[in-house]
Amino acid sequence: MAKEKSFAEKVKKSGKKGKQFSVIKYVKSVVSEKTGQYRFQESMLKVPVGMSLDTYLKQLDEETIAKEEAEGEEMAITESEVME
Repeated sequence: MAKEKSFAEKVKKSGKKGKQFSVIKYVKSVVSEKTGQYRFQESMLKVPVGMSLDTYLKQLDEETIAKEEAEGEEMAITESEVME
């Protein structure tokens, strides 16, 4: 039995679907709360083709801040309900 498709044909076909991304390894330095020493956090980011890395990181930061604010508001509501 022969293969129906080669790997190259599969890659070529998958490139036509949806958005294309550049995968970037992002390393961030953070001061540890416990020890006060610097630690490094690594993450793999899929940056859409055509968007700069700086723009993408700003967008992620804004989304993170919005989520934290929403969670903070939910916690405040829950605490005020408990106090009543």
